[in-house]
Amino acid sequence: MLNWFKKYIVMAFSSKNTNLNTVKEEPLKAPLSSSALNLTKEEIEVILITIKDTTFKGEHVEKVYNLVLKLQQYYISLKP
Repeated sequence: MLNWFKKYIVMAFSSKNTNLNTVKEEPLKAPLSSSALNLTKEEIEVILITIKDTTFKGEHVEKVYNLVLKLQQYYISLKP
């Protein structure tokens, strides 16, 4: 019985064919210029507030974070 358990444990921790399901993402591009979007400050505020009040799954957090950074940069670049 002990030998069977030992084999089972060893097999559980040794695998030659592991699949990590890694996803390759595109590298970050340069921030958007103010001419690339035609959004007003009020529209960007609505988007940012909506993102703030929303819950995201862990797999989306980094993408949302990068999106918020781009929106904030665009918001700052707009003239009042």
